[in-house]
Amino acid sequence: MQQKFGRNLDDLPAVFELAGRFCDEQEIDAATRWVVELTLEELFVNVVRHNPGGSGEVLIELDRAVDRVTMTVTDFDSDRFDPTEAETPDIEAPLEQRRPGGLGIHLVKTMTDELRYEYADRVSKTIVTKKLE
Repeated sequence: MQQKFGRNLDDLPAVFELAGRFCDEQEIDAATRWVVELTLEELFVNVVRHNPGGSGEVLIELDRAVDRVTMTVTDFDSDRFDPTEAETPDIEAPLEQRRPGGLGIHLVKTMTDELRYEYADRVSKTIVTKKLE
């Protein structure tokens, strides 16, 4: 299942609708559905916030194999940003010592089983896999 979205946060409810429809059709359990929704929210919001000047829409693709769900977010006009290389935030540090940012990617890495990144010709593709129980 796939759908393109505008490059703005007003499309976030439609992202959740796509995730819900996919999970319903694929009979995804509630715990995995939550991971799918949170992952897509984090990746989509990152594209919108960190590349507002990009042109074109953002593509979200969802696929289910027997034992896993794969979520792909493609930005067709972006600078390279590889989330697999993002620093792990120090979640043990006191709040006043923490730097903003990075917690969402950390959550995605923690809750899912694989995070991959592909980049070529200004096309940025983040692929996340979650194994099914």
